[in-house]
Amino acid sequence: MSISVLILTLDEEVNLGGCLDSVAWCDDVVVLDSFSRDRTVEIVRARGVRLYQLATHDAAKQVALFRMRRRDHLFGRWIPRSSGYPTWFGRLVRVGHAWVQRPINEEFHADGEVASLNCHLDHYPFNKGFSAWIEKHDRYSTMEARLRALEPGPDDRWSGLFAPDPARRRRAQKVWLNGLPMRPLVVFTGLYFIKGGVLEGRAGLTFSLLRAWYEYFIDCKADELRRRAAGLPV
Repeated sequence: MSISVLILTLDEEVNLGGCLDSVAWCDDVVVLDSFSRDRTVEIVRARGVRLYQLATHDAAKQVALFRMRRRDHLFGRWIPRSSGYPTWFGRLVRVGHAWVQRPINEEFHADGEVASLNCHLDHYPFNKGFSAWIEKHDRYSTMEARLRALEPGPDDRWSGLFAPDPARRRRAQKVWLNGLPMRPLVVFTGLYFIKGGVLEGRAGLTFSLLRAWYEYFIDCKADELRRRAAGLPV
């Protein structure tokens, strides 16, 4: 069986070399780039792997899709509690049998069997600095706000909470959460106190606050879009 790897990039020159080294054993490596402005494309071409550039990540075995869990790190440690672990997401797909929906926080779908991997993907969201994280999530919050303001939620927001598919459960949880008052405070309380981020020290507090900040910006931007559409002042 041959193995293909899909890598999503936007200005990842700091991380890309090590990432490509880690998958050098694979038969096929594909980089889907969102028009990076740094040396990302140059690095990809120098390595001789396949490169595609799209404005959004609408990319497209008997098993058509494998999901894995992400481990987020901050201040040199894994922060499972404040990061909301486990978060399952698609990363290993059979070419031509899987596709991606949503331009942000992508949802992987397949027309065949979906399986789960025991391994993890170690994620270092702050290795380019807090400014880079904030800049990226400012952009992400704008995209999420547009989706939230202009698109209806799924019809199975309640039944989906108990679905066996982790992606469907997560989607239903997000739709249910979006309707709560004081949602950013709910997110902070859930991550820091209920999930146990308080036990992760400074890293847990920092990550929980940043997640609440991100959710608050989504709410502000979605409300702005609705008010502008109704001809109301912002």
